[in-house]
Amino acid sequence: MTSAGLEARLRAYARRHGRKYLKRPVGQGTDGKIWATDRNTVIKVFEREANYRTELRCYQRLRAKRVQEIDGLVVPSMESHCLGSA
Repeated sequence: MTSAGLEARLRAYARRHGRKYLKRPVGQGTDGKIWATDRNTVIKVFEREANYRTELRCYQRLRAKRVQEIDGLVVPSMESHCLGSA
């Protein structure tokens, strides 16, 4: 997916959830890009649906087991999620 495609998804998600975000991503990797928001959170936009679904399942399992820390590192919480295009 192109950078423009990821940004279109970001805009759509931010609009639906009433979020403001930084213009430039604060991180990126093989899964997609991450933007900081005005609520001390981030929005992660995935390039591939399969990667999104895998990460979502991981967060759901961790939440179900009430895992908040692994080897001294805090597990981030997932505030909301949305599968969809722009």
